[in-house]
Amino acid sequence: MASSLALLASRRRGIHLPNVNVLHRNRRRSPGPVKVFSCAAGGGGGFAWVSKTNNQVSCATDEDVGAIVNLQTDAFHVPMEGPLSVMDSLMKQQFNAEVLSLMRSKMRAQWPTKFQGRKPEEARYTVVVARNEGGDVVGVCDVCEAKVEQRLAQSLSEKHGTAVDNYVFVSCMAVAPEARRRGVASALLDAASELAGEWRSDGGVGSAAGIIGLDVYQDNMVAIKVYEANGYTRATADPPWSWAYGQRPRICLSKTF
Repeated sequence: MASSLALLASRRRGIHLPNVNVLHRNRRRSPGPVKVFSCAAGGGGGFAWVSKTNNQVSCATDEDVGAIVNLQTDAFHVPMEGPLSVMDSLMKQQFNAEVLSLMRSKMRAQWPTKFQGRKPEEARYTVVVARNEGGDVVGVCDVCEAKVEQRLAQSLSEKHGTAVDNYVFVSCMAVAPEARRRGVASALLDAASELAGEWRSDGGVGSAAGIIGLDVYQDNMVAIKVYEANGYTRATADPPWSWAYGQRPRICLSKTF
């Protein structure tokens, strides 16, 4: 439990939960989205479109917080085993409260509804949700403009042939079990790219380089295949000896938008 809460607070590129291997198991490539509305830069309506698999994708609203928190809690909570399993229910409730607190902080920074009046150079942050035909939240991810740490900046600059000091970062992706293999993850990734393009055209410094990236665990081959199918390729990776420090090695994948 402590490690789960530490992941919430200590990630270096924005506030987010980890990408985990439960999201895309047995995932098949789905058709791309059919955009029906574009982002309304600076407007209160955000953006929305419907994918060919009828996933409705839009900026999250305050009314979505409860569903998002429950979805992410179920996705990222690591059940306690052995003698400590009797504490699992209590630990999950505590973890849920931590996720709720974090989500409230995110919603206070939500773009575009909470972004009016800010300067273009201020970093944008949006929680994106996917809904099924009934309007229920079945997928979520965070999209933010972020400063790139030095080691990653060098790798991204070499890969993309341009200086990269900032990029758009996708994180916290979670998909409901009943919605997997229905194109939800791809719809969220397409939404992230669309949103990044809107920020860039709106003068966002964090999106000026035209690079979008995400982290994934190195042993999560199923998720890596999903991201690669959506155009992401390897930029850099944690050293293999990260395991010795109790860290699960990650890969940063990126692409242009």
